[in-house]
Amino acid sequence: MKIVDLLPEDFVAYMRHCKDEALIRLFSGKTLLRIAGLESAKERDEVIDGLMEKFEVPTYWYFVVT
Repeated sequence: MKIVDLLPEDFVAYMRHCKDEALIRLFSGKTLLRIAGLESAKERDEVIDGLMEKFEVPTYWYFVVT
């Protein structure tokens, strides 16, 4: 199983099109491994949402794919 299979689809779609290098660095392989290792999808969503909020990415990020 790939890490990407454990992450929220909307997050993966957003990051595929993300051009913000600082945000890409924030979600390094090590960070994504830690997130993917969480027990539930809810926990993974909460961690990702928290990091996005900390980085001040708008709450609608998961609906916006540029």
